[in-house]
Amino acid sequence: MNRHCMDTRRKPCIVAAAMLAAMFALVSAGCAGGTRAAGGTGGVTAGPALGDLVSPASQAASSPGATPEPAAGAAQDSPGDGCLTANLRVSAVNLDSSAGHSYKQIILTNAGAASCVLGGFPGVSYVDAGGRQLGAAADRTGGPGTAIMLLPGQHAASLLIMIRTGIQAGCDEPNQTAEAVALRIYPPANRTALPLPVGVPEMVCASPAVHQLQISALTR
Repeated sequence: MNRHCMDTRRKPCIVAAAMLAAMFALVSAGCAGGTRAAGGTGGVTAGPALGDLVSPASQAASSPGATPEPAAGAAQDSPGDGCLTANLRVSAVNLDSSAGHSYKQIILTNAGAASCVLGGFPGVSYVDAGGRQLGAAADRTGGPGTAIMLLPGQHAASLLIMIRTGIQAGCDEPNQTAEAVALRIYPPANRTALPLPVGVPEMVCASPAVHQLQISALTR
């Protein structure tokens, strides 16, 4: 966990580690046949409306502190049998909330016609309606994971931990927050992002110095 969880003025985040395994076990069975649709309980799916708002790395770099988070540091989308952003679809399942944190499962599905390999950490950040990054990109938590072969239609998932606004230094005053309309998701080894609308816009920490997101490696 990042250093913000260690501040004694804030609620402890020790529950987060324990919940990783529990929530993954609970949700993975439900996701095995596909992700839940936007109208389903707790489900959130990406739509095309934000395609022009949440851009690849060139747009991300235009705002202060905005940096893409490709797992392998590639200069372009991964070659060979790696899963390209163009062949992936992103969706999410909202999980439980506790102790100043909320949890979301980020799901990447192979929507291409051929098998591909995916592994490592997605890059995740909040963005506003103009596509500008809000807060720091998600910190990586847990083990590095392994390469996953995805047949067409199969998916892999990561756990996203979100620290609630107002319990961190630099994000406890009204003028230190901004309205996020989406999450920007960089699949591992890619520099082209996928937009994931958050549904109802939410107030999040605006400063790139504030770390409010944590992401685990992809698993089956």
